[in-house]
Amino acid sequence: MKLNIEVREESYIKSYILILVIGILEGIEKETISLREATEMLFSPYTMQMVKNCPDLVNIIHMGTELEDIASLIPEKLIEAIREMKEVCHREIKLSQERDERYVFYELDGIVSKDPDWGNSKCEYTYGDTFIEHGSHHQVEYLKSEAKNNGNQFGQWTDNQQAADFIAQIAQSQGSGIHDVPLPLGVLNRIFLANDNQIKANMARVIVNPDNTVQVSYPFSSSYPH
Repeated sequence: MKLNIEVREESYIKSYILILVIGILEGIEKETISLREATEMLFSPYTMQMVKNCPDLVNIIHMGTELEDIASLIPEKLIEAIREMKEVCHREIKLSQERDERYVFYELDGIVSKDPDWGNSKCEYTYGDTFIEHGSHHQVEYLKSEAKNNGNQFGQWTDNQQAADFIAQIAQSQGSGIHDVPLPLGVLNRIFLANDNQIKANMARVIVNPDNTVQVSYPFSSSYPH
């Protein structure tokens, strides 16, 4: 199932993202979501790149990427940092109390099941976040940054089509669940460690949803935590 949200008024986009940030921060503070989940949802260099034309959003997302470091190094300051971020967001939100035109539209896709489009690496319905987060388009700096945020390793598929075919085989043969499988030689990939060293993967994680689509898949090395 996939929910698409379309904001048709540019001036409202910033405010809606800020509302999402506030919700995630509230979840962290109430311990209903983890910092790792918040990073996967929004607080990442990838998101910063997506909103690069709005310096205010870049700054707020960057603050979010630092929360894991604060929790690790000075945990007593975490709640203070979260509340400071929420205050910044509240100040920046600008929504008209009265408007005659509807600007936000929601489309829920997936109520009626459909077959996965195996082999099409551009199909998010089939491959989830696999190629959004771990695809070949990402540059080295993004990979290094994600490895540092994780504190261990971050993997990339360097040939999307090859990876899509491999992942399809695993998903179709294994079914729903979390599968860590040996990575065949020749499936192109690279991994960066938190110390910036580059290595090759020997394993792949494939997380398959109950409807047999893929939530995410990435290469990793079994020699290091992931």
